[in-house]
Amino acid sequence: MSYAGIARDSRERQDALHIAATSFRSATCSHDVSIARKAFLLEQHPGYSNESAIVVCSDVGSVIASAFLIDCMLPLGSKKLQGVFVSSISVAESSRGNGVSRLLMDAAINAAKGRCADLAIVIARRAVDYFYNRFGFWGVSQYSRVTLRVPERLMNVTAKQLATRPTAEPDLAACAELYADSYKGLLGHCERPPELWEYILQKSSYLGLRFDVMTFVDEIVGYAFHDGVGNFHELTIGAETTSSDAFTFLTDCAPQSEFLTLHIPPTHPFLWRLHGQDVSLTIRECPYGGHMVRILNKKISPALKNVRLGNGMFDFFQTHNALGISSVTDVGSNSGQVVRGSFNIPLMDQI
Repeated sequence: MSYAGIARDSRERQDALHIAATSFRSATCSHDVSIARKAFLLEQHPGYSNESAIVVCSDVGSVIASAFLIDCMLPLGSKKLQGVFVSSISVAESSRGNGVSRLLMDAAINAAKGRCADLAIVIARRAVDYFYNRFGFWGVSQYSRVTLRVPERLMNVTAKQLATRPTAEPDLAACAELYADSYKGLLGHCERPPELWEYILQKSSYLGLRFDVMTFVDEIVGYAFHDGVGNFHELTIGAETTSSDAFTFLTDCAPQSEFLTLHIPPTHPFLWRLHGQDVSLTIRECPYGGHMVRILNKKISPALKNVRLGNGMFDFFQTHNALGISSVTDVGSNSGQVVRGSFNIPLMDQI
């Protein structure tokens, strides 16, 4: 191979995008639509720059593999960690099986270190389970899912003065305040400046999701990203709203659904409203796939202070301890705690 690193010009950046669009193209999308979709999701993200595209070039200079680094900021307690999503990792079909993916990943990690990132993050596909472990990435999310049955007394009931409607750009500031309040204590979420909220408003339609707000006397008191049939991928409800109001909002979003599935951490404040309801919680721990993190800066945690690394990579347990993540098999080991911190990267933050 002649080169592996940050794309050197616009031609390499464009070729990188083409490889990503081809690799992630769905059966129902044309090539042009796939490129336009991938271009929006990557290039319009506020964390994208001309330094984002990582490429591997052949001996004749053609791009045969690509990935994209997207900057983000993740609050962790009182600290803020500089993160980099390693997104759309792709190898041209004709070049697979020749060790190109290792060159690509090594180049991406080196570039992330060059940005002084604390963490590198990968949202892995099931087809490549175990692959990213070779590069020090470990599964951190617990795929927590809350399923609840809507109380019969609330079915088909609309609370007075409550309304649900699609979100518009003027609503984003209120949504940002709700997000900051609901997610401030949850591990894995990203900071969202105004330009990121504008991006997310458009991104939701690309993902086929609805972005609705709940209003009370014209004041926004909640919002949700959902699919319209009972799956909620992000949810906030203001502290002043009642449990009945919250259920009304959920049923307005999915009026035909008797059961609702909330893809939120078990420490999400919305769950405080479900006391006495028919609720089930499932948590799955997976070290080899899904939402994966590699720690690049040992200074992020005292737990790593005296760790000596022979290969420059932290293991699964060190990664979890450094981020303050609970383990499914270790639930309740801390005095008085049943479920500790669960790292969850909200869908709208994933890239």
